[in-house]
Amino acid sequence: MPGVEHAPFTLFLLGLFAFISIWALLSGLRILLGLNPERHWVPVPGVICELNVNGNRRRQPLIRYSYEYQGRRHTSEAVSPIKELYMSRNGAMVAARRYPYGANVTVFVNPQDPSQAVLEPIPKSGEALTATLRGVGGLLVVAILYLNP
Repeated sequence: MPGVEHAPFTLFLLGLFAFISIWALLSGLRILLGLNPERHWVPVPGVICELNVNGNRRRQPLIRYSYEYQGRRHTSEAVSPIKELYMSRNGAMVAARRYPYGANVTVFVNPQDPSQAVLEPIPKSGEALTATLRGVGGLLVVAILYLNP
């Protein structure tokens, strides 16, 4: 819009929010279109070695697991290619119950970088759709705020 000026800090915040929105949009679309490489990673046995829901302000359970790939032991915390955000601590606790401490799990390992692994290589379609919609919504908010200071 001609003649519309924004303070530099406002432009910085809008740019940061746009970047995060684009990242969410592309992450969701990548999964929805079946382009996630995690689907083809190598399955290996693993074990849940830490589980914590307390003290996590992001409302994401900490699920740490260990696994061995090509003779080397690794640990990871990635459950899915898309991180789930829960609306409440209770929601995070329900999700954490899927992976109790000490449970044997199947870990999907990136053969090019064995330090990268996930427990769920194909996230639920709802997670991918939510990420996509968050990205679209975020970009709409950026456009509205940019055009209407």
